[in-house]
Parts: sequence; structure tokens; C-alpha cells
Amino acid sequence: PGLRITLKGEGLKAVSSATSAALLWTLQELLHQVRASSIERVRVSLHGVGSTGVQMTVSTAGRAFAVDVVEPSWLLRSRVRMQLVDGL
Repeated sequence: PGLRITLKGEGLKAVSSATSAALLWTLQELLHQVRASSIERVRVSLHGVGSTGVQMTVSTAGRAFAVDVVEPSWLLRSRVRMQLVDGL
């Protein structure tokens, strides 16, 4: 079978190269976590928020991305990277 990935973007404005690079890095972190789990399908949606913001939503059938008590280190790294670029 293999992994099925759907990436969808809505209402995205032009973003800087730094923001684009951070988004790509975050997607790579996400896909690394997907490969390490038994997930067969993941949906990633990117939505424009305000004039410069971007919101990423990840949907899966399982709990591979559930945050119960402690934020996973890969998620923290991704969140901090996105906050550091362009003042997001």
C-alpha cells in the first residue's frame, strides 16, 4: 500500500522565503513522524490566517499525533521554528 499524503492550501498569501523554508522543514518533521508510525494516511491542510499567518492542520485516523500531557519534542521544534521566522 504505502503512505497516502494529501496537502491542501486555502487562502494562503504570498509568504517570504524564510517562512516557506520553515513550512518545508515542519512538513519534513511531520513526515518523519508519520514514517516512524504505522499510519497509512495523513491529511495536511495549510490555511492563511490574517495577512501573514499560516495554520497547519494534521488529520489522521489514529493517535500518532495526539498530545496528551507533554508536547513531543518534534512538535515543539516545529512550533518554535515557525514562531522565529517573520515574527509569526
